[in-house]
This record gives sequence, structure tokens and C-alpha cells, in this order.
Amino acid sequence: FDPYLAGQSDPFPGGAQPGSLTVQNALIVGQDQPATLRLAGPGVLQTGSVALGDPHDNSGDFSSGLGGGNAFLEVHGASTIFQNNGNTQIGGDGPGELHVHSGASYTTNFTGLAHQPGSEAYVTVSGPNTTYTGSLYYVVGIQGSSFVSVTNGAEMIVDGLSIGEQSGAVGTVNVSGGAQLTTTNYLGIGNGD
Repeated sequence: FDPYLAGQSDPFPGGAQPGSLTVQNALIVGQDQPATLRLAGPGVLQTGSVALGDPHDNSGDFSSGLGGGNAFLEVHGASTIFQNNGNTQIGGDGPGELHVHSGASYTTNFTGLAHQPGSEAYVTVSGPNTTYTGSLYYVVGIQGSSFVSVTNGAEMIVDGLSIGEQSGAVGTVNVSGGAQLTTTNYLGIGNGD
């Protein structure tokens, strides 16, 4: 129950308590049609992988030419924890957006943005006590265009950051408003031609 959307004063009507949800394989948003998923805590969501705006076939391959809708994932609110034990893929054949704000936390392994030529990906991490943590590389612009904004006191910590990975890719990273971006291992800018 989400008071941010529904205007309810009690986010857990009837005395329901916060809980957890586990998706053992993939969480897919906007596979073929536009889709929006909003998560508000307190609570925990654990997944095996996340795909926004890109089809995910049975082999686990993020393939081009399979469609893909506009995908929007929002994680917000204090004590809202999104723990992705696999990879986060945003923007394939369709645009993908991820917004983490208002004290929420998002943890993942590899993050890849804008997988196909002409694809678009957007990530916003905003607000005090809001964190985005990646244990492997964060690639901003694999083949398409992507924009990452870390702002308003938020914090992003990644193992490595690559901006503009392949020829023709466009990656933009903006850190402002007292926010902090930390790469613990590697920073590559313009790795493509």
C-alpha cells in the first residue's frame, strides 16, 4: 500500500505489517508494453536480476529486436530496501528509468545502461540517506544514450564506473547538491571509439 500514490494516511490499512518479497529469478518491467512499478516501504524486495525496458528471453540473454516498452521503476521511502543479487539492465529496445529516492536503498551487482544503439536509460538517486550500491561495474551508455543523476545528499558507491563504453554510446553522470559518488576500483571515460 503506497500513500505516495493513493493519498492514504495509513500505508498499511487494517494493521498489516511491513514484510518482504523474494523474486528468485528475474524482475522484468516493460518487456513488451509500457509498465510502471513503484515500491514504498518499509520492507525488503530481493531479486535475482532486474530488466527495465528490455526483453529477457528464457536463455537469460538481453537480445535486440524483441520489442520492449517504456519501463519505470521507482523505489522510495525510508526503510525501503531493494536488494538485487544479480545484474541490473536498464534500457534495451525500449527506454528504461530507475528512480531511488527519499531514504530508500538499492543494491545490485553489475549495472548496464542503454544496451542497444538508439536505446535510452535514466537513473536518478536523490535525497538524504538514499543509497545506490554496486559491487561490480556500473556502465553508463553501453551502445545507446544514458543519464545518471546523483543529487540532494544521496550516495552512490560502485566498484567501477565506465562512461561511454562502446563506439557511439553517450553517457552522462551528474553529481550535485551535496551528493557523493565513489568508485572503489576503476573509472573509465570514453572507452568506445
